[in-house]
Parts: sequence; C-alpha cells; structure tokens
Amino acid sequence: MNTEKIIAVKDIKKAFKVYLDHGNTLKEKIITRERGKYQKREVLKGISFDVKKGEAIGLIGKNGCGKSTTLKLLTRIIYPDSGSIQIKGKVSSLLELGAGFHPDMSGRENIYLNASIFGLTKKEIDQKVNDIISFSELEEFIENPVRTYSSGMYMRLAFSVAINVNADVLLIDEILGVGDVSFQKKCFERLQEIKAAGTTIVIVSHSLEQLERICDRCIWIQDGRIKEVGIPTIVNAHYYKAMEEVRLHKCKEEDIKEKQKNDKKIEDNEEIKENQKEEEKKDSQSNEVAEKTDSANIDIKLKKSENNEWMKNADFMDKSATRVGSYEAFFSDALLKNGNGKEELVFSFDDNMYITLIIESSLSIDDVNISISISRDDGVYCYGTNTKFDNCMNICVENEKKQISFEFEKIQLLPGKYFLNFGLYDKNFKEYDVIWNAKKFYVKDENPNGEIGLFKMKHKWSC
Repeated sequence: MNTEKIIAVKDIKKAFKVYLDHGNTLKEKIITRERGKYQKREVLKGISFDVKKGEAIGLIGKNGCGKSTTLKLLTRIIYPDSGSIQIKGKVSSLLELGAGFHPDMSGRENIYLNASIFGLTKKEIDQKVNDIISFSELEEFIENPVRTYSSGMYMRLAFSVAINVNADVLLIDEILGVGDVSFQKKCFERLQEIKAAGTTIVIVSHSLEQLERICDRCIWIQDGRIKEVGIPTIVNAHYYKAMEEVRLHKCKEEDIKEKQKNDKKIEDNEEIKENQKEEEKKDSQSNEVAEKTDSANIDIKLKKSENNEWMKNADFMDKSATRVGSYEAFFSDALLKNGNGKEELVFSFDDNMYITLIIESSLSIDDVNISISISRDDGVYCYGTNTKFDNCMNICVENEKKQISFEFEKIQLLPGKYFLNFGLYDKNFKEYDVIWNAKKFYVKDENPNGEIGLFKMKHKWSC
C-alpha cells in the first residue's frame, strides 16, 4: 500500500445548537422569547486520523457518535469549529439518498447535473454517461423523471454516478445495501476495483460484515472521540461486545421491571384469595395437587401449539438463527461463558469456551443425542461433534428441565465472527430440535501476525 497520506484529520471539534423550541415567525419570537433557548451539543470532541492512498477506512459507532458528521466535514459540507482537515485530490461522495438530484429531471439529465457537481466537464460526462447508465441497470427508465423512481432505483443511479467520477477519494455513508443481491455484489466488486486502482475510500456503516470485506482499518468513534483504531475483525469484535453489554444490561433492567409487575400481580391475587369464602378455599385446595402435577406438561402443550413462532423467535437465539424439528424435546436456553463463569461474546484464540444447554421435553426420552458445531460467518463449517460420536453415557430427558454442560479447551480459532449450532436427536438421528446460527461469538487476537485460515496450528521453522 502507498504510504502517501491522502487525508489528514487533526484534532477536529464540532458542536451544534439544538433548539428546544425555535420560534419561526416574528410574532412567536416577540411573544414567547423563551422559545429561542438552545443546548450546545458537542458531536466531535477532538479526533485525529490519517488515511493513506489506496486505503479503505470504516467508521463505526452507535447513532449520534459523530460518524456522519466526520464524513460531512471531509466533504466540506460543514466546517469544524477547530482543528484542520487536509485532503489531496478530487473527492466524490455519497452521503444522502439522491443528494443533488432534481426530481423533475430525467435520470439522464440528473447524471449530467450530479456529475458536474463532482467537477466533471460536459465532455467528460459524455464519455462516461453510457457506462453510468449500464452500471445502474436503469436503461429502460433513464428518460423518466427521477421522482417516479423507487428508493432503490434512486440509489442505483446515485451510486453509479459517484463511482464513475474517477475521484481520488470516495466517501460513502450507509448506502452499501442498495438494490438487490446481485447489484450489491456488483457494487462490492466495483469498490474493490476502485480500491485496487488506488482510490482512497472512507465508509460509514452499521454493517460490520460489509466493512470487514472491504476495509483495511476500522475507526470506532464513541461519544465524539476515537475509542479504537485497528484491524476490522478485532475492532468490530470489541465494538460488538460493548454494544451487546449495553443491550444485555437494558434487557436485565426490563426483566427486573417485569418481575416487579408480576410480583405485584401475585400480591394482589393473594389479597383477593384471602377475601374469598372458606368453601372456595377448600375447593381450590382439593384441586391443588392435581394442578401441580399437570402444570409442567400444560405449559409445554401450550407452547407446542400449532403456531411454533415462540420456538423460532426464542430470546436466547441470534436473530439470524434458523430452527427445525418435531420439538418433542427442545432447547429452551443456551449460555456462552468464559473461564470466569461470565457470559461472553468475544474470546481470545487460546481461551476456554463453556456452553450450557437447557433441554425440555414433553415426554420421557431415553438416549438422546446432542450435537454442537461451529461455523464461520461465511458458512464454512469449522468443527462439529456429538454425544454419540464421543461415546458419552446415555442421556435421558423427562418432563422437566435438564442442564447439559460442554467445554471447548483453547478454541484456537483465528480472528473472525463465528456461530454455534446445536442439535437434539434420538439415537437414530431423528430431529427433535436443530438450531443453526444459534449463538454468535467473535475471536480476537491481540497480536495478529497475518495468519490465514480457520485454526491457529502449532508450528515451527528450522533451517
């Protein structure tokens, strides 16, 4: 990679006035003077970074952290309150959906309008217009007004113009999901070609997978400051872990509130029961034993109704999980922990991984077979085993919860994103419950040395 610096950002700061209730008319401003009050919000609090020629950089962070503001500063749409930004060469940007397009003009006319904004002459646009139209795949609509375009068609045209400008720097904000699958693939291939040709790329995206495919480095911005800079898989893993910890904390708070509500309902019900007649109490006591005996089976029967959506959207599973089976026996929970017994999402290559599975059943089943496997996020199957292959003792499940523990000793996986898959079968491999992409986890390496593949294998050199 070229060592020449194309972008140099030094200690930039940016704040905005956020009006609480801004008066628009003179009357409003005179009568309600308090409406002019505002809060000063510091979006960027002094960030610095350099980008080399031909390098692709990804900006990540939660909403409001300053990613898009940074990109707008790079395009000089807005200017920093302090600090400096230096960019060498022509800049092409995709920041807003169809920015610079006129809705009443045709697609062809907007190509000329938009490309001229990027600094191309009419002669240069004439030479590129057919390539732009061909790449956008909008030949039959190109003479129609763009107000008749769908949002996807809008973005196709905007993207096609931006990447055909032959700029030295390409700035992209959240547009890599444009079009259908085949067009998205074409966009990525085009971006890789642009990058290989020496164009510097800066991308803002919430899709960590996309950034890992195209970027050389990721910059994690948090609360207006740079939290971490480094290899995308590592930075993204740390960012994902931090965001997941926040999410889990909120989930716990919601669970506590829900429990408090349920406890209050129980207290209210107990007060009602105390006020009931003695005969009703005796009747309820006579049925209490039978109700307790059947309660577990009733819960499972209710769950195993014709609509199994509860099963396919279980809280413990990743949102990308898929699930099949008869559900006569099923996984009701799965926990992924580190050596300290704490739930974990990010592991080092030499960490132990502890998995706890909770199994429930609607009937007594002898000799169930449990499988656990690991696959990479691109679908590559890394490793798998099951209790039958490992000659484990017969595992039986009855009308109750059963806990199964499993340990991976020193997982030795190279840095990346992976999924755990779980399976529950009878001795003849009939599927009771099979979950693909059940739990997501990341593997990091604090001292990466360029190894490739799936596993870190022990090796030595001699000469």
